[in-house]
Amino acid sequence: MIYDISQPIRNDMPLWPGPHNILSLTDSKTHYHDNVHVTRIEMGLHTGTHIDFPYHHISEGKKSHEFSVDYFKGRALVLHCFDKNPITFNSNHLDSILSQEIPDFLLLRTQIKPNTSSVFNSIFPVLDPSTSNLLTTKGIRILGIDSPSVDLPGEEPTNHKILLGNNILLLEGLVLTSVPQGLYELNCFPLAIDGVESSPCRAILLN
Repeated sequence: MIYDISQPIRNDMPLWPGPHNILSLTDSKTHYHDNVHVTRIEMGLHTGTHIDFPYHHISEGKKSHEFSVDYFKGRALVLHCFDKNPITFNSNHLDSILSQEIPDFLLLRTQIKPNTSSVFNSIFPVLDPSTSNLLTTKGIRILGIDSPSVDLPGEEPTNHKILLGNNILLLEGLVLTSVPQGLYELNCFPLAIDGVESSPCRAILLN
C-alpha cells in the first residue's frame, strides 16, 4: 500500500495568518497566446506539507543544504493521538510504544480533517512541551504531524525551539486521515534549495 500524505498546493488553500504568507499560481504563458503553457508560482517555503530545519528558530542552527538526501528516507511510526490536545505522552507510555523498534521518523495522526476551504483554522492539536522534551531523548530524526504546526499561531514557539534545538526536524501539514497506526517506510524529500530554513516536500508512506 502507498499513501501520499502530502497536501496538494492550490491557489485557494488556507495559509498561516500574516501578510508575509502568500500563494499565487498563475499562467505566465498559455497555449492560446504562446503555443506553450508555463505556470509561475510564488509562495512561502512553509506552504502545505513542508520540513522545518533548525535554522527556522535557532540562529546558529543547520540549514537545508546541511542534511544529506538519505536523511529523508527511513522507517516511520504512525501513531494515533486521538482526543489529545495538547498531545501528551509520559515516558513509560512512549517507551512501550517504541519498545520493538526505534523509528527514524515519528508521525502523529490527530483527529484533524484536511481543510478544503480557504479559511485557516487557528485551533488545532499541538504538542505539550513536556512531550517535546521527552522526544529529544528517543533518537528520532524527524517528527511529523498532520496539523499545520506543533505550536499555535501567536504563541511562543516553544515546541519548535525544543525540537529544532535538538536537531529534530519537523514535518508539518501532513494528510494522515486514512493511515492506520503502524510502521511504514517514509520518503519525504525536500526541494533542493540551499541555505534555507524550510522546504516544501512530497511525503510518501509505503508498507
